[in-house]
Amino acid sequence: MTDTLLEAGTSATDNPNYLRAVTDMSERCAVVTQDAIYSANGIKLVEKGARIDSRLYDRLVQHKLREPIDQHLSVENVVNVVSLLDTARTLCEKLPLLRLVQALGSPERLLAPLRFLPLTGPVAFKLTVMREQRPELFRHSLQMMLVSLFLGIKNGMSERDCVPLAAAALLHDVGVLYMAPAWRDPQNKVTGIERKHLVAHPITAMLMVRDAQVYSRAVEDAVLEHHERMDGTGYPRGLAGGADIAPGPHPHTGRNGGGVLRKSDRHACAAALAGAASEPSQVSSRSGGPCAALAAGGTGPGPQPGAAHG
Repeated sequence: MTDTLLEAGTSATDNPNYLRAVTDMSERCAVVTQDAIYSANGIKLVEKGARIDSRLYDRLVQHKLREPIDQHLSVENVVNVVSLLDTARTLCEKLPLLRLVQALGSPERLLAPLRFLPLTGPVAFKLTVMREQRPELFRHSLQMMLVSLFLGIKNGMSERDCVPLAAAALLHDVGVLYMAPAWRDPQNKVTGIERKHLVAHPITAMLMVRDAQVYSRAVEDAVLEHHERMDGTGYPRGLAGGADIAPGPHPHTGRNGGGVLRKSDRHACAAALAGAASEPSQVSSRSGGPCAALAAGGTGPGPQPGAAHG
């Protein structure tokens, strides 16, 4: 990966959008420093054991922090494997994901890989911020994880191989937490410098995955490439064709290597994400997500440079 591409990722140490999300979350959940927080030039900004609140935002945002802030914070009711399992099980009991469960015969086949999912403290903290501040993004991430596991299972992946697949799908959009709130507006148009922010979010997410030091290179690549397209019109690298896209569990293809989904599997997946449609042709790229694109032969629609992030 080139240095230029890495530089496009948003710094995890001083991003004002993520910092605002953290301090806003602290108004509803107890967020406490496990260690003192220092600026990059050694100024102590917050004492160990301090309760974080929104009033600290102005102080923290004025400084470049020495380390990512969530390395020093703890939060009550933090996301963990047990809570992920509980939420995923609830999603599996309702449409649209119930259709995937019915196709497999049991929700346990989808949920089994989650029991071995590695979650470091900072990763769990980010998922908690997502759950509390961006619940729709948290739900989307869990849905994509379950759909990806469905596709992986249907392609014959073992339970062990499905663990990194689940990690990649769950974390693929964590970089969105670092984007400006304007991205929540479906009418937002991506132009000029804003396109760089859009292109950066898979890179930001990949760097977070890499920093965790518990995920494989395949997970990094899957997160980085989740907006690539088979025709080369995706981002951030504009990769074209299956041969150039790195192998491994990809959250949009749900396959390891060159496996191909049966037509019936593509229909089930597209119908599940659409919520009602039974034919892939009835599913728009906006509502159908990656499985609708699979039915059409792509690798996942995702937000393109002319549209808002969905």
